[in-house]
Amino acid sequence: MKSAVLASLLATATPAFATANLISFDIPTTTSSRTAFLDTSAHVQPSATSDAGAVAAWNVTVNAALFASLPQTVVLNFPDRPSVTLNKDVGKHREPAGFLWTGRGGGCSGIFTSVRNILRGTISCQNAAYGLEPPRHAQATQLIRYDSALVAVDANDTERVASPNAHAANLSKKSAMAAAESVDTSIDILVLYTEGVRAALDPGGGNANSLAYMQHAVDVTQQAMTNSTTAGQPVIAEVALAKAQKVQYPGSGSFSTDLTYLTDDPEPTGLRNYWSADIVMLVAESGGVGQCGRAFEPAFGLPPPGPSFAPFAVAVAKRACSFANFSFQHEFAHVIGANHNPESETNPTPLRPWAYDHWISTPKGVKNRTIMTYPSVCPYGCPEVLHYANAQVYAGDFRTGTPNLRENARAIAEFSSAAAQYRPHLGRIFADRFE
Repeated sequence: MKSAVLASLLATATPAFATANLISFDIPTTTSSRTAFLDTSAHVQPSATSDAGAVAAWNVTVNAALFASLPQTVVLNFPDRPSVTLNKDVGKHREPAGFLWTGRGGGCSGIFTSVRNILRGTISCQNAAYGLEPPRHAQATQLIRYDSALVAVDANDTERVASPNAHAANLSKKSAMAAAESVDTSIDILVLYTEGVRAALDPGGGNANSLAYMQHAVDVTQQAMTNSTTAGQPVIAEVALAKAQKVQYPGSGSFSTDLTYLTDDPEPTGLRNYWSADIVMLVAESGGVGQCGRAFEPAFGLPPPGPSFAPFAVAVAKRACSFANFSFQHEFAHVIGANHNPESETNPTPLRPWAYDHWISTPKGVKNRTIMTYPSVCPYGCPEVLHYANAQVYAGDFRTGTPNLRENARAIAEFSSAAAQYRPHLGRIFADRFE
């Protein structure tokens, strides 16, 4: 039954372009020096190890040397749609043996992260999302297209209140937190992951792909901030990876239990204190049925942003949901104070009346949603774009917010400065952010 459904999805989800051959896609020699994919040799079924929502896949050879040269433009030569040219937003070299390149253009944004010579990519276009998946289980690098409507988001309930013991214990840190004043403007994220996640990403052993995944998740979060910024204005928030670390915790299969682990257990709290992380994100291999994550949210049975909320600045996201619906970025924004779309929100006390997400779907019109919107509200299907809601920003012809109601990017911008102060920034000169 599942194979029949997937076959139907592939038949209906692939647009017809006269210039695109899904079996073999030859790169014009005149543009090969700027194209992202040097070869798209085979159209294959998404593998069993693909993330949730995968509907099509191609084996590709990536022009890693092009990205490493940090060019001003990159041509994304898609195998299933016309090519687009991305103009660089960020290009920088990193250690160890890595780089970051991000860009926008043609209704798409792309984020390409290399860590220890492993390249991962995310491409968000107005009508589709793609992930660049490094080889696993001896397969080739794959470009995978995702349908976000096939994947849930997070738990739509009010179960975001920590245990009383954790609350009382952590509030005792309030005075110390308040005293840690600084000019820190970056939200430092500690990304933890389980052995199940490591085994899924690095089935042959080691953790190289896992580390690239964690860095890439933070890079995609930063690009979401960039995409959601009004032209000519500062980026709404700056985020950085404080540390990527595998933990002994095996995961519980319950996001509520995972959140309690993050606030109560000495392993994550000790790592957070040592790395002075403002926010802790746990990437888990399993969680609630039909859910992709959960987060504590300020003013939802908890204090507003500030020192009293700091101990609860944690969230958990399911690995398999990462490309299809940006679950990591979704849960991260909850911690800052962003809400769902009004039709799906259960928080009776939003921080601001405009801290909601946005979507639109009509039979013949634009059909899109931003990161915090539930897919179930869209009667005609809403591809998700890598944006938070901002009435002044467009993704193609999709206006990503409505004034003074669906603009959670404003809430993120307003409360990010408080989140950046949850822990003082530390410059560990000789420390490796990876294990």
